[in-house]
Amino acid sequence: MNVIKTKIMKVCIIAQFVRVNVMRHKKFLLKKIRNYLSLTEFIKLKYDIFMEDLNLEFKSNNVSFLIAESNLWPQIKSNSDYYKKINKRIEEDYNSELILDFSNRAKFVISEYLATDLIISRKTKEKIAESILKNKSIYLLTSSKKAEKIIKSIHSFRKIKIDYGNSKKKGFDTYIKLEKEDLGKYKEEAKNNIAKVRVNQDDIKFIKKYLSRF
Repeated sequence: MNVIKTKIMKVCIIAQFVRVNVMRHKKFLLKKIRNYLSLTEFIKLKYDIFMEDLNLEFKSNNVSFLIAESNLWPQIKSNSDYYKKINKRIEEDYNSELILDFSNRAKFVISEYLATDLIISRKTKEKIAESILKNKSIYLLTSSKKAEKIIKSIHSFRKIKIDYGNSKKKGFDTYIKLEKEDLGKYKEEAKNNIAKVRVNQDDIKFIKKYLSRF
């Protein structure tokens, strides 16, 4: 009997622990969703959660911290048209805030994802990123075959006119000299780290969608 009582007590403790965690998570979600709702909407939601046992959840676009400080936004799990409209509005508001926030660091992020398998100066990458953002044609002043990899990388974001060579060619908006990054004694370490760079494809999709707006 003592063994059975002990097991029952353990189950009760675990169940209580789970309930507490569920309540904490629900409170956290309510706090997050409050930012997207009017006071009337929020009061109704709290009432419906209590009366109908509605649940809340997070949705994610799976982008990295380079794109968004948070890749999560709250949603209400309901089949009602009322909450479906609110969910849609919340997602639209989140995306609007994300676009506005990303605009402040778009050049930096694009430069981070440019030709990740090559060692190129930060200055060069940022010049290329700026041209991509402004949808300007690019001529790379170099005879290096690295240029072909850079062109392929640029086209993964946006299909702009681009070519390369030692001498300037007419008909391009920007001319960018391909400069190497002087890494000194850290050159070998940098080469090894390049092989470990992982490109988040959801980030690339987001950047392409962002650029398509302009």
